[in-house]
Amino acid sequence: MTGPETIWTASAADQPLLAAALAEAFHGGDLAGWLVPDPHERAAIYPGYFGLLLDGFLAQPNVRVEVYDAFHGVAVWAAVQTRFSLPIPNYQQRLANCCDPHTERFTALDAAMDQHHPLGPHEYLAYLAVVPKHQRQGIGTQLLRHRLGRLDIAGRSVYLEATGDRNAALYRRHGFRSLPPVLLSDGVALYPMHRPPNPTQQL
Repeated sequence: MTGPETIWTASAADQPLLAAALAEAFHGGDLAGWLVPDPHERAAIYPGYFGLLLDGFLAQPNVRVEVYDAFHGVAVWAAVQTRFSLPIPNYQQRLANCCDPHTERFTALDAAMDQHHPLGPHEYLAYLAVVPKHQRQGIGTQLLRHRLGRLDIAGRSVYLEATGDRNAALYRRHGFRSLPPVLLSDGVALYPMHRPPNPTQQL
């Protein structure tokens, strides 16, 4: 395992490779079968979908996208002051263009996340993803530690939505606490989590 010097900050020029990494990492994720049941269709939809979202994230000055090594892992962090928003021009039309005939479920996911997102100052971990062939090597942990230590010093709390037991367990090991789940469909849910800053790390 390599050290934290392998973590670097991405820019808009990295968007295609970031989208490819997120699409690969989430292709077999907990929500994947609900969003796009057919895996071949999902493989065609996901790069465009994540590319669309990254267009929004990378255009915001309050967003930091951290990458482990050669796009083996990606963490997307947004500093929220009052309410999280991700303005993307022509979003609904562009979402339909890349996600039809499954746009309704992607829209439902957006609505659920927006409805339950907390107000007030916090850091939002929108995505933490590791591509499959590099999973179980501690990359997700390194990406978390790299940013959480700085947020502790700054006194910033963190919010995220886990999608299942495996990633929720990872977050619990780093001080996150579970909030009430958000049901998307039968057997499909988001699991919001919150982490207060560690007071022993604050200045």
